[in-house]
Amino acid sequence: MSRQELCGRAYRWVRGVGFFEAGNVSDRWVDVRLGELVGSIGIGVRLATPFALLRVDYAKAIWAGALPRSGRVIFGIGHAF
Repeated sequence: MSRQELCGRAYRWVRGVGFFEAGNVSDRWVDVRLGELVGSIGIGVRLATPFALLRVDYAKAIWAGALPRSGRVIFGIGHAF
């Protein structure tokens, strides 16, 4: 197999993603406040192998109230939902 054929096949497995997410956790439904949501943006890479989907994401809080706005790298196997 030539180098060009190998690279062509590898590009089919690799995907990039961008995302925005917002959420929060509460013990009771009545304690939910939309103004207390934490939001973040991020980028990620997906490697779709024949055996499993491998994920690497980096996200950083863009609004977090009193929480720190540090970034975080997350590794995963399979689809996130």
